[in-house]
Amino acid sequence: FKIRATVTVEDVTARRKGLVVTELPFTVGPEKVIAKIKDLVGSKKLQGIADVKDLTDRAHGLRLVIGVKNGFVPEAVLEQLYKLTPMEESFGINNVALVDGQPLTLGLKELLEVYLDHRFTVVRRRSEFRRGKKRDRLHLVEGLLTALLDIDEVIRLIRSS
Repeated sequence: FKIRATVTVEDVTARRKGLVVTELPFTVGPEKVIAKIKDLVGSKKLQGIADVKDLTDRAHGLRLVIGVKNGFVPEAVLEQLYKLTPMEESFGINNVALVDGQPLTLGLKELLEVYLDHRFTVVRRRSEFRRGKKRDRLHLVEGLLTALLDIDEVIRLIRSS
């Protein structure tokens, strides 16, 4: 699987465009990306980047602003960033699942089908259980309603016992 950072092209200033990163791949922190970008710019392997600012806060979440120099196309710089930095990560997944008690290696489609079948079973069994509890409660409520309608007879029975 390949996981990419979520990036949008925005106007950073009146004359300059920038790349705004709002999500990074799993296990990749903004410090790692900033360090790699500064290293690549310093070694002149990556051109077109004016500055990098980390505007992350608790209220708005991750916000990494990468300023693009005038004369450079932000989309081309973004492709270089994906290629050279950890803003795009790939990793392998071993999809082994228990299907009817047997361990099987599944593809993505089969894995989703098995998961959906499991969820349908769980929801159906939970609904049947809850319906049974409500049916039992309904039986008690019907008995109480019957007693309430004929309350004088109930009181007479209780006093005579």
